[in-house]
Amino acid sequence: MVQLSSLNVTSLNVRGIRDATKRKALFLFLKRSDAEFILLQETHSNEADVKFWKSQWGNNIYFSHGSNHSAGVAILIHKFKGDVIEVFKADTGRWIIITIKQDNLVFIICNIYGHNIHSHNSTLFSKITSKLNQSLQKYSNSQIILCGDFNECADETKDRFPPKTVQALQRNNIAKLCFDLSLTDAWRFLYPDKNDFTWSNRSLSLRSRIDLFLISSSSLYLLKEVSHSSAPLSDHMQITLELCGDLHQSKLRGYWKFNNTLLQDEEFNEKVKRLISEIFLDIENGSHKQKWEYFKYKLRAVAIQRSKNLKRLKKQKEMDLIKRINDLLSRTSISELEQVELKEIQTKLDQFYLDLAKGAYIRSRAKWIEEGETNSSYFFALEKRNGKQKSLTALKVNDTITTDAKVISNHVFSFYSKLYTSDFDSKACVEFISKIRQYCPVVGDSFKELCDSDLTLNEIKEAIFSMKKGKTPGIDGLPVEFFIHFWDTIKEPLFYMYKQCIDEGEMTPTMKQGVISLIPKADKDTLLIENWRPITLLTTDYKILSLVYANRLKKYLNKIIAETQCGFIKGRHISNNIRLVLDLLDYSDNVHSDAFILFVDFYKAFDTIEHKFIKECLQLFQFGNSFTHMVDMFYNGIDSSVIVNYNTTKRFNITRGVRQGCPISPFIFVLVVELLSINIVSNPELKGISIFNREIRISQLADDTALFLKDKNQLQNAISLIEEFTKASGLKLNVSKCELIPIHSCEDLFLETIPVKQSVKYLGIQITKNKATRQQLNVHHRIVKTQSIFNLWLQRDLTLYGRVLLSKAEGLSRFVYPLLSLYVDERISKEINTLFLNFIWKNKPHKLKKAVLSNAKAEGGLEILEFSDTVNTFRINWLKRCLANSKSIWYFIPNYIFDSLGGLSFLLTCNYAPTKLPVSLANFHQQCLLAWKLCFNHNFSPHKYSLWNNEHITIRNRSLFFPKWFQKNINKIVSLLDEHGSFLPYEQFMVKYEFPIPFREYNSVIKAIPPELLHLIRCHLSFYNINNIDDSSTVLTLNGINLLDRKCNNHHIRKMFQNSNKITPRGKFFWNSLIEEIDWKRTWLLPYKYCITNKMKEVHFKIIHKIYPVNLVVSRYADVDKCCTFCQTQEETLEHLFFFCNIVQAFWAELSSYIFKNCQKSHCFTLKDIICYFEDNTTTKSFHYVVNFFILFGKFFIHKQKFLKSQLYFSLFLSDVKNLMNSLLYVMNKKSSRLQDCYKDFFNEIP
Repeated sequence: MVQLSSLNVTSLNVRGIRDATKRKALFLFLKRSDAEFILLQETHSNEADVKFWKSQWGNNIYFSHGSNHSAGVAILIHKFKGDVIEVFKADTGRWIIITIKQDNLVFIICNIYGHNIHSHNSTLFSKITSKLNQSLQKYSNSQIILCGDFNECADETKDRFPPKTVQALQRNNIAKLCFDLSLTDAWRFLYPDKNDFTWSNRSLSLRSRIDLFLISSSSLYLLKEVSHSSAPLSDHMQITLELCGDLHQSKLRGYWKFNNTLLQDEEFNEKVKRLISEIFLDIENGSHKQKWEYFKYKLRAVAIQRSKNLKRLKKQKEMDLIKRINDLLSRTSISELEQVELKEIQTKLDQFYLDLAKGAYIRSRAKWIEEGETNSSYFFALEKRNGKQKSLTALKVNDTITTDAKVISNHVFSFYSKLYTSDFDSKACVEFISKIRQYCPVVGDSFKELCDSDLTLNEIKEAIFSMKKGKTPGIDGLPVEFFIHFWDTIKEPLFYMYKQCIDEGEMTPTMKQGVISLIPKADKDTLLIENWRPITLLTTDYKILSLVYANRLKKYLNKIIAETQCGFIKGRHISNNIRLVLDLLDYSDNVHSDAFILFVDFYKAFDTIEHKFIKECLQLFQFGNSFTHMVDMFYNGIDSSVIVNYNTTKRFNITRGVRQGCPISPFIFVLVVELLSINIVSNPELKGISIFNREIRISQLADDTALFLKDKNQLQNAISLIEEFTKASGLKLNVSKCELIPIHSCEDLFLETIPVKQSVKYLGIQITKNKATRQQLNVHHRIVKTQSIFNLWLQRDLTLYGRVLLSKAEGLSRFVYPLLSLYVDERISKEINTLFLNFIWKNKPHKLKKAVLSNAKAEGGLEILEFSDTVNTFRINWLKRCLANSKSIWYFIPNYIFDSLGGLSFLLTCNYAPTKLPVSLANFHQQCLLAWKLCFNHNFSPHKYSLWNNEHITIRNRSLFFPKWFQKNINKIVSLLDEHGSFLPYEQFMVKYEFPIPFREYNSVIKAIPPELLHLIRCHLSFYNINNIDDSSTVLTLNGINLLDRKCNNHHIRKMFQNSNKITPRGKFFWNSLIEEIDWKRTWLLPYKYCITNKMKEVHFKIIHKIYPVNLVVSRYADVDKCCTFCQTQEETLEHLFFFCNIVQAFWAELSSYIFKNCQKSHCFTLKDIICYFEDNTTTKSFHYVVNFFILFGKFFIHKQKFLKSQLYFSLFLSDVKNLMNSLLYVMNKKSSRLQDCYKDFFNEIP
């Protein structure tokens, strides 16, 4: 069945957009269009423009290039949520064909730019006809949309003024094109008798309709509208085609959401304050709930009206700017003042772009990189991806795939209304609670009192100001930013409203309402509704109150939740669950039974918990009545609807489930599933896995549960225990998705219908016994994904700073999760490190060594994170936790191994080699020990040299550890020596330590000690009395800080690794040869003192490191003139370009005159002033601050004009400075304020 929701296409002849200002203005204009495809003619593009134009547009563009002065067509993707199937393009810049699929209909869209010569068009149209016919044959039932500037009229009498003769009509190329491809002129179809034109000359003496939409005649039933509208910077009209099918979509784009920019609008603020004072005039009397709801209703009306007014004013301002640009660009030449004006208008357009990008930021949740690297392309790309992911355009209903919007909406409603309908088994609940009551811990008195205490205004304030900003609001549209902004005004009405809700046990109507947003699960079939995760968007006033009680609950939750649960409990981490499973597999030789690990899956766990069971659970833990009633209120009378493609389903009641999106829900859920753990652990018949004299049965991360079973005979009992819990709680065991992995080999393929696998995905990590395969499965795909993302980012004009930041945010962050629990070998570490460095240097030769980039900023680096250093930092942290929690279920397995070597604390003081230890260690634990050895400074004084776990004292290449000797405190080589440094005779040794051992054992130890080492100790003992040697244990410290101290954090540990590889930048040697007495720390840090763009910082960085691409250097590798860009007489060296060039000298002289005129003194800038920093004993530090700002900006201006091949106009420089300073007025940080204040102090103005 052919179905289509809608498809909008717009077309415009842009008459060349090589000029950056014109292109920016047109892109801004076109972004306001609702079209999914924007077709441009006469782009004058070439291949070198592709990346930059795409980044400016913010989405994909398909090109067919002409020359820099003629032809060129492009198709810009805008709001398209379908699929692009294939693209064909001409090499002449005259046409491009894109085949797309929207809903379940295929369209072949062709963008054409015709010739001015009739015969040339005949040839062109014939080629296009042939190409389109090929596509039609390939895609049956597809529809053609052929559009653009044809440079010919369909009807020379109606579509041209003055009209042409009848003879011209007989030679009409367009008529033949329509006949050959069964096309119809869409505009003429709708308006058969109307005269309208899409092109005219300035005097309007010549006009014609040469911009057309020719569409397949078979698609005319989809035709809704064809319109012509004026466009800036072009003598053509913009033409737009609207198609609309059976899948009508609502014009409403979701529910209303408050626009946070209104918070900065004075008029809006005054209106809100008046509204509050009017509604809440008598705060003590009346229904506080009704007043609050009425306030939100009236607030919405005020916000909507004010937004409309501001939007209208903004659009008018934008059109005025575009009109002025059009006027300036239409002139054959413009003066220097007009160039400055054009630059100022361009800056204002930039601000419009930033506003647009910030709009995308609200939805995308991505972080801004930094001012100057706010990447609109990234955010618009995220917009596209997010929009497409959230579109539920097709579903499998009754085993049939449907795209019918009504059928989809009804199916979603039916699914979720049934999912959230209670099916409570009171009998099963009573039986289960009775069974486990005696084993269940209860809350302490202080915890109980905290949860039951009265609500306070301070708690509400803390909750509001701790909430994350930028989150999607609930049904009332009000975000947390509104509550923060108007806190002082609304705090009392809000507080009284909450008090009434609590007293009555019922929330306000909007607080009870949720809107469910569906998020597709990763790597799942999105045609199945169960593979979409429901996130409930709740009103902020609800989330504030819920967060208050969540904060109370989580404070002492760890007191009643067993350590086997790591979900949502502070200080517990998901890596513990993963590492425990891997430890069992890595040390499987110590498990003396045919054990299994059962990975349990619950169907929609969060959505099926019965509300009555939650109440029983709270009473079982003996929470107080006030808190229990409070939780009851959160679930009393609540309902939801589901967002389906911008519309919402009918509302339905929620009588079970905890809402994902509610602050208290995770903690309530953890309390509930703790009862499953109690049922498993307290059962005397179930046998868990025994290893190292300890039995373990369960580990949990929220509902993700792993059961450890002694053998397959335990499986049926385990399932029965789980089903006891599920019948009582409402959760459903999803047996079809449960999996088993054997600790040892197993020939069974299924046990109790549950598959037995050799590899299982658990908490996002592939679990397998094969260590090499384990690393490959968990790391390789992340490398591929990271490379792909880096390639997308490299299409942008990012600075070095931006790429370094992204190497962390988009690179390293993707590997952190597996790194916490998995071994990563050196080869993989190097591969990932190379991936990051290649991205930082844009896949070109590395200009600086890795060690330089790793340096602190004060030492000329950019603080990049070496991958191996990050791995080692995680390993040290693991050792810290292992030491601090030696008896914990998460660490008892490795600690048992370490205890056989004297304990972890002792082992870390030894001169060990992980591979030589007399035990078999998992490679993860070997890596932890190796990381420690790399950063811990062992005191290898010969008289304190360790006897045990010493890589130099071995038998058959294994270091020694004898437990009985260790218990006797015989730990050092000197323990075996007399006062002369000779080995104690066997008999004397036994007498001294009262320690009878076989001679053979004693002799083996002595022979294992290398003679060279013994000689060194003997020499050393001449300075020490062997009887007075301190035998106290070594304190585990890193650079003077105790390993278990809070100060020994990630930053401290990573810094130790980085310092071991620190080197001096080569630029330092170069500039020291030209400039005396440089304060290098000041030089390196200078740009970081200012609120300036990263582009400006980068220029300074490259100059100081001597990696700036001057012509002399570039000419060695490319066909570039090595002469100076400005003077054209001298070779362009680094020092020449930025200082010695006579034109640059003139610029610096003009700048010096401008700066020092108010000081009534003169100053001639030196090389040190320009390259490093300015300082002068006769002026203040504030003045230095301003002067260095101008110099930094001046170097950037020289750089910019060099690449623009433009002159160093000082007036243009001042205009750039003025634009930056004006922008800083809206930047609320100390650097911005300081610069403005310092400038005003000396110049009494903003430049």
